[in-house]
Amino acid sequence: MKSIAGLCLLAVAVCPGSLAADEEADHEALRQLRRVYEQAVAEDRVDLLAPHLDPEFSGVMLTGELVTGYEGMKGYWKKLKDLMGPAGRYTVTVEPDLSMLLGDIALAKGATSDVVVTDRGEYRFQSYWTAVCRRVGGEWKILRVQGSMDPVGNPFVKQVVATSAVWSGAGGAGLGLVLGLLGGVFIGRRRKAGA
Repeated sequence: MKSIAGLCLLAVAVCPGSLAADEEADHEALRQLRRVYEQAVAEDRVDLLAPHLDPEFSGVMLTGELVTGYEGMKGYWKKLKDLMGPAGRYTVTVEPDLSMLLGDIALAKGATSDVVVTDRGEYRFQSYWTAVCRRVGGEWKILRVQGSMDPVGNPFVKQVVATSAVWSGAGGAGLGLVLGLLGGVFIGRRRKAGA
């Protein structure tokens, strides 16, 4: 690994002008992957990602689920669509940091602004991601991704907590009403029996 880093530093020292131009072309190619992902999500077309996935692609998605290959990504996408329902929509804006290039490997990270719309409402949240890309046949392919979001403060958990609070309150009120009625009946019978 030290020899690869040494070669990269030597290349920068020997030909900084051409390397900068080549790096900019690589960064632009990597930015294009971001645009393809945004389009695939907005148009509900996971197939747009297929040509950009490395043959050894794998990832840990926002839900913590591991996917492998294009078929795994397709299955994960179907599961998300089922959760959102037939009228569900999902859009994402990817906000990348500058990628780090190490020969035919690129390390990228950043954030996303996500919007999920279902028949239950609109959910806005931010997630964070890391990606490893590999140059295959002169083209950058996505080798590995990792996504995460706040596991407690995200809008989906907040919705569940709010719904649980409503149901708990309604259940408590219902139980109180039933106990009050039973108590009233019991007291009424005791008064009649004493009279």
